[in-house]
Amino acid sequence: MANCRSRSASSDTDPIKYEAWYIEDASSTITDLSPDRSHIVTAWSSSLGVTMLDRAGTTITLDIPTHAQQCLTCSAPNGFRRKNRSRQSAAGRRKVVEGQVRFGLCAVLLGGILQGSVFLPMKFTQRWQWENIWACFSTVAYLCSPWFLACLLVPHFPTMLIEVSRGTLASTLLFGAGMGAGALMMGLAYKYVGMAITFAIVLGISSTVGTLVPMLVLSPDQVREHQGLAVITGIVIALIGTAVVTWAASKRDARKKNVGVSVPSQPTGNSARGVMIGLALCIAAGVFSSCGNLGFAFASQISQQAHDLGAGPTGAASAVWAVLLLPVFLCNFTYSLYLLRKNRTADLFRAAGTGHYWIWGIVMGVVWMAGMAAYGAGALSMGKLGTSVGWILFLTSMIVVANSLGALAGEWKGADAKTLGIMAAGIVILMAAIVVVGTAGS
Repeated sequence: MANCRSRSASSDTDPIKYEAWYIEDASSTITDLSPDRSHIVTAWSSSLGVTMLDRAGTTITLDIPTHAQQCLTCSAPNGFRRKNRSRQSAAGRRKVVEGQVRFGLCAVLLGGILQGSVFLPMKFTQRWQWENIWACFSTVAYLCSPWFLACLLVPHFPTMLIEVSRGTLASTLLFGAGMGAGALMMGLAYKYVGMAITFAIVLGISSTVGTLVPMLVLSPDQVREHQGLAVITGIVIALIGTAVVTWAASKRDARKKNVGVSVPSQPTGNSARGVMIGLALCIAAGVFSSCGNLGFAFASQISQQAHDLGAGPTGAASAVWAVLLLPVFLCNFTYSLYLLRKNRTADLFRAAGTGHYWIWGIVMGVVWMAGMAAYGAGALSMGKLGTSVGWILFLTSMIVVANSLGALAGEWKGADAKTLGIMAAGIVILMAAIVVVGTAGS
């Protein structure tokens, strides 16, 4: 049986023509238009003209108006069956796409849940300083886990990177350096303006830039469509929710300070110069923190290369993270080493009774990478807008989970009813943002 494909060869003046390449049947001639081979002309029965090219290279031209009755008569029996199969095929493809989108949304939300719970184990490592747990965490999260996943899920991963263009590798590493710098700037901003203001500005800018830039660059035609409008509306709602939660956190910390409770996240100084430095750091940290999603969104060549080698969404995402997180590891681990030397806290690694702290550090790193892998797999499964829809969902769900777990862990203990009400309202607003952005995925 002949196997054919067609493409339009029409112009403004010529009648509509198609070319058909017959691959398997060497005897494709005009006689093939008999009723038992009528499927050949089904696709062209409503055209103004047909150009057929047999395997031998002979061009056969039919004038459909002259032979219309013959062609329509021959194509009718098989044509209707082909049309029904086409509809069934389209319905099947639609179900597949809908399944991928549902998987993507669930994966992104799972990633946000995992990310929101990453730092809970730090409450059980009180005898270590920040740099101790962070050196352990950053090694597992930014280096070991992504490379382990990539090598496990992507066939020939290290050699695959040789096939990736230098420009893509360089830009991905550059975005990774920005992501690492953003994390360090966020930590420095804490000292000048406190956690509440830093949290609001950094996450607000990061969610906005990280969501809008991929959409404007990769899918500009969607900005005024339902999906784009849903994403933008979700960003606005998420920013409001973040501001409300931050307000509640500020009121909680102020109350604790008034009653003499230590609040580590309070700024060390209130000078105008200190505030200006803190705000500048917050803005810069917000922009640079969005580089994580920007790097992932614009590293499609790496994920596509992994996909071509047989990797699934998780493997393709892990291939990108393995490259993107290398500079993040260098930034964080180097800074941790600097603090270990400056504060002379390296000996705490060998302190009695802290052996299980290593386990908590490893758990934090594994959970962090699991969250990023889930986000990446979900974003890749949602199509062109995946990194826009996914990023705002990811950050919003992360804030909801982090604050909810913080409340369960006693971080809001002692807060008055009004403050708790504000915090609850902020959580509700953030959940509304998740619902709104979720409609963009549908």
